[in-house]
Amino acid sequence: MVVNNTTKLDKDFVFKSLQKETKKSQTIRFILSTVLLICAISLIIYGHINNDSTYFSTGYIFLAFAILYYAIIIVGLIKMKSNIIKHNEEACTYGLNYEFIFKQESFQVQIISNSGKKNKIKYSYNNVKKIYDYTDKYIFKMEDKHYLYVDKAGFENKKMEEFFIKNLKINKKKIKTIAKNVLK
Repeated sequence: MVVNNTTKLDKDFVFKSLQKETKKSQTIRFILSTVLLICAISLIIYGHINNDSTYFSTGYIFLAFAILYYAIIIVGLIKMKSNIIKHNEEACTYGLNYEFIFKQESFQVQIISNSGKKNKIKYSYNNVKKIYDYTDKYIFKMEDKHYLYVDKAGFENKKMEEFFIKNLKINKKKIKTIAKNVLK
């Protein structure tokens, strides 16, 4: 059975979801910078204790890279809002419209911009890493590290949503239930 879904994401939702992903990637960079800083300090201390200039100078080089990386992270956080809007101007201004067609073996999404530009993408259920069930939406975490949002209100009726869930189970996709709204 073919199941259709229309999902409309308003501009605030689009911006908040992009901001959340940007913050997540900046957090990972921050952790890596901290590891680099710890290594740098360890090398400096080891070189100082053993009076070995090789460890000492290598530690200072690592320290310089760690400080530079922290500076890049801080600049990225400061410019985050403007960069998100710059790279996703139409979506952050008008929102996004998705039209999903879920079939038993695969699904297709058509992204429709406010200007009328359409982009069709076909996926296999194998491309889906995880599925989250929030109170208002389903979120598909894809292999290429992007997310697809499926609005529960976008199904024609409750029976269509049941067929959608049945298709997921046929394709051995587990759904993790999270009892809250998305981005709350």
